Amino acid sequence: MIAYADDTKTVTVVYLYEEGCHRCTEVMPVVRQAIEETRGEGLSVDYQEIRVNSQKGTSYVDRYSLIDIPDLIIDNHTIIGPANLDGDYVTILRNIKDTIASSYGYAPPVTVHTTAVKKSGNDNNVTVTVYLLNQGNAPINVSLSGGLTEVPD
Repeated sequence: MIAYADDTKTVTVVYLYEEGCHRCTEVMPVVRQAIEETRGEGLSVDYQEIRVNSQKGTSYVDRYSLIDIPDLIIDNHTIIGPANLDGDYVTILRNIKDTIASSYGYAPPVTVHTTAVKKSGNDNNVTVTVYLLNQGNAPINVSLSGGLTEVPD
């Protein structure tokens, strides 16, 4: 069994496929086995199989600019595409399991925290502070605008 630092995290894995797709049919049992084995190693996995031509599937295709199927989307940040789902069974299985396990410790490179503080009971002004943490030195664009609709007590 593998021990993970955060045993409450669930990794989301979405398998996009098309009915009648030969490659999708061949890979699906490998993906299912990878999920089963990863769960057996103590990792919580939310696994979904979604047809690419469904409304939800189309939204994934658009969001990630996917061109070919099958695709695995892991925790909304890693994609295993058709090229990496081709080859021998053992290599594909190991690749999927390793990618899921590495996603377990994944932290987004940019996190945003905001605080809103009301100065006094009689004053309607609120000070809003935005903290950006850019651990991965990822390029980011920031746009801030006013218009707070709720004032903290």
